[in-house]
Amino acid sequence: DEMPELLIKQLQEKLQRLHLAQAQTFLPGIAAYLSEPKPQAIFSGPENILSSKEFNQQLQSRALRPHPQSRLLRLGDDLFCNGENMTQGQSASIRKAWRTLSIQKRLLLAHQARSAKDNSLYEAYCDGWLIFETNE
Repeated sequence: DEMPELLIKQLQEKLQRLHLAQAQTFLPGIAAYLSEPKPQAIFSGPENILSSKEFNQQLQSRALRPHPQSRLLRLGDDLFCNGENMTQGQSASIRKAWRTLSIQKRLLLAHQARSAKDNSLYEAYCDGWLIFETNE
């Protein structure tokens, strides 16, 4: 989901009324807060965690989805998952992958080059925030 423009505008107006000159700097923190999972959400990584190389190979044939309790929220070019900015410091291809995942709720990277290093998709998979589709 994307942070609604009306909500952004309302927050900016409220922050400006507080005479906070840099209202825009508060929006990422608010987006992170709004993307926090419900308190009862429990995440556990996969039973047999794939290596980053195996993970990238799986993405060529199996789609990755958000865990049912994961919360994704876009704010401009940034994407927040479970309270974390998953696109900060990431390559353009990883940022694009997160955007696709947030819009389509599904990601398959059959024809894209993937970097195993500093890959927030892999980190989210290890944390149980993203899961591979089963072939059932």
